[in-house]
Amino acid sequence: MLVIRFIFLFLISVNFAFAGDITQISFTNEQRTVKPNEAALLTIQLQYSGGSHPTACMLMSSNSSTGQFSSSDTSWNPVDKLTINSNWTNKNFYYKDSAAGIFIINVKIVSMSCSSFTNQEAQWTAEQSIAISDSSSGQTTT
Repeated sequence: MLVIRFIFLFLISVNFAFAGDITQISFTNEQRTVKPNEAALLTIQLQYSGGSHPTACMLMSSNSSTGQFSSSDTSWNPVDKLTINSNWTNKNFYYKDSAAGIFIINVKIVSMSCSSFTNQEAQWTAEQSIAISDSSSGQTTT
């Protein structure tokens, strides 16, 4: 009986622990066109239920084989994941690509720090397209 009470109390505490869970993510930027190798600022916004905001890990990918992400446009360091600290609702990051085209940026969020991430399936996702074009020709490819 003591074990059943312990399990019941544990399950109730788990429900309260998730009261500050992420409920939705979205890009705050509209689709844009940038030049090849020009860094584009992108922002993800997280919406939470409850009062607390847990630390999360943001995984970034592009359908371009030459696209790169970084947390800084002035000190470029290619990354594929960034930590969203607790109590943050927005996360800025940068994307650049050397190839012309229209590419899909995909962001996946998991409710844990990136250091403890173990290839779990993402809990939330958001996508946005970005056009890479040389402004002298004005051409992009799909």
